[in-house]
Amino acid sequence: MSKASGSSAILRALRIKTSSLGRLQKDVAAYNVETTTAQQALERQRNIDPESRDENWEWNLKNAEKVVRDCQQMIPLTEEKVQAAREELTDMVETLKAEGDEQVLISEEFLAACKALEIAH
Repeated sequence: MSKASGSSAILRALRIKTSSLGRLQKDVAAYNVETTTAQQALERQRNIDPESRDENWEWNLKNAEKVVRDCQQMIPLTEEKVQAAREELTDMVETLKAEGDEQVLISEEFLAACKALEIAH
């Protein structure tokens, strides 16, 4: 493999790992918002006047509770994935720094990876 194609593969891997970290961070934020929204829906369901409750109220309440639980469970799982992605990208960046390939170190992909890690910490 030539140095140019090797650099190209490295830059592609950097781009993928950086993108993955960013996507996972957005997923955690989305799950937090979704959890808050689901908790509000659950509270609205709980606060329905007993005289206004229809035959579906109990099912709706249980369903709202399940949605909240599901959202809450996704947060730590996704945070673990964020941590793993951050560690992988950190390892790759550190390895590339140690190798000292100037073409890679000044690339947009490398700088974006460094910035993503800075934001992630």
